Amino acid sequence: MGSLSLSICAGVCIRKYLSVLLSHLFCIAPNVKIWNLTVDANNDYANVSWKHNFSVDSSEFVLEFTLDSNGSMKSIQVNHQPPIKLAGLVAGAKYRLRVYSHEHNSISSDYVTFETGRAYKEQEDIATQGWFIGLMCAVALLVLILLIVCFIKRSRGGKYAVRDKKDLPLDPVDHKDQDGSFDYQS
Repeated sequence: MGSLSLSICAGVCIRKYLSVLLSHLFCIAPNVKIWNLTVDANNDYANVSWKHNFSVDSSEFVLEFTLDSNGSMKSIQVNHQPPIKLAGLVAGAKYRLRVYSHEHNSISSDYVTFETGRAYKEQEDIATQGWFIGLMCAVALLVLILLIVCFIKRSRGGKYAVRDKKDLPLDPVDHKDQDGSFDYQS
């Protein structure tokens, strides 16, 4: 019984010694944390920012993001302060993201879920659409045909009904028409 309690005591002492040694080795300051992780997502990239209380000159972070549809995970190590542009994302996909310290993997932000914007098709100019070009050609052809018909009607040769009466020889009764006086007989 004495050797069992001695080995348990030795195990506890070693564990305490290792935790103190590791905390001094990695210089973990009390209350060091990462918080307020925010993501501003677009179609194929996201701007990620967070707050931390690490020293500015010695902080390296890892952005770990997981695509929800297939579970693929990627990690990106960054050496500069936020915000960070996370590029190469799939449009319209849902992601889970966390930020943790590269030096101290146990110090991490909470997970944040975000969705990128839907991919959109570039709108084409209406002037390049086939149906629009066909419609404009049909309207132009109808206007051209209308102009041709109107031009032919206007310049056609021949005599009009008024002209036919003028070319007939005048009757003796009609001589009064030439001097401009008209007599009506009742």
